Amino acid sequence: EGVIFVTEDGLLLTYPHPAPGVPTLPTHGPQRWPLDRVDGGYTVADPHTGRTWHFADRTPDLAVLEQIDDRNGNWITFENDAEGTPLAVTSSGGYRLTLTVEDERVTALSLAGADPDGTDQLIKRYAYSETGDLTQVLDSADRPLTFTYDERGRVTSWTDSNDRSYTYEYDDQDRCIAEGGEAGHMALRLSYDEVDPATGHRVTTATTGEGHTRRYLIDAADQVVAETDPLGHVTRFTRDRFGRVLTRTDPLGRTTSCSYDETGNMVSVARADGRAVTAEYGDFNRLTRIRGTDGNTTRHTYDARGNRLTSTTPSGHTTRFTHDEAGRLTSVTDPLGHVTTVRCDRAGLPV
Repeated sequence: EGVIFVTEDGLLLTYPHPAPGVPTLPTHGPQRWPLDRVDGGYTVADPHTGRTWHFADRTPDLAVLEQIDDRNGNWITFENDAEGTPLAVTSSGGYRLTLTVEDERVTALSLAGADPDGTDQLIKRYAYSETGDLTQVLDSADRPLTFTYDERGRVTSWTDSNDRSYTYEYDDQDRCIAEGGEAGHMALRLSYDEVDPATGHRVTTATTGEGHTRRYLIDAADQVVAETDPLGHVTRFTRDRFGRVLTRTDPLGRTTSCSYDETGNMVSVARADGRAVTAEYGDFNRLTRIRGTDGNTTRHTYDARGNRLTSTTPSGHTTRFTHDEAGRLTSVTDPLGHVTTVRCDRAGLPV
């Protein structure tokens, strides 16, 4: 029994099912984002960025995303109908996207009220094959990004609006074994079935179009523990169960060690010569102090929402920052008192 969070980049984070008010952490993986059970759904929080995802129960086995917000009060909401069909995405920056859905697939994306006549402005259109594979993404000028697939639904190529293509090949285990551009100057071949006789680890090789091969040793936890460059030089790694590097030993045998706090912040890097860089963190996991190998220290301060207020160099020179109510940068004052003013639009982009 558990919960799987599907991230925006396709990562799957697996959690023990939480009790209300008792967050749980992923059992493995690179992200240490707590999952909590709340009335009518779940929340997932990123302690480093301050971003929180809010999910509402849709069925006993599914919770759908309703809102993303941050500690500065910025938010994005997602509207769905009773069947879970997506209808619109609205931002605190003043934007609202409407979705056209046909046969349970999004076929168009429009910006509400953006057309000169006040109607919705079409931004993207999407086309699909009879089997449901995405075959085209067309921009507002109808310029296509096109995808092709094999009989197993694997992407075999994409062609952009400039008619440039990139292709993929697979083995019988659905692993990509080759990819490359049409001109041949970008190409890569991959192999997976070799076993390292010394360690018993699996070996993945990546060979470029020029014939340069990199070799990766992968342990039982699917983590890269050694990398051999095209010249035969070997770099070795040890990692914790979350995939974070604990040690890195270069081809000359020099080892660099890293350590982390409970939330995954890197707190020290020790070099082979014994000198180390150390770091301290405050509220919201914001870096407050970093001490270099020479003993010099740089300090940072933040406001109550985690926005940086000052940065002070080892020589005592301080740069100051101000932000508006949404956390957008509004000014930078250098150590000599010179002020740079920044003006942003509602989306947070400097204008």
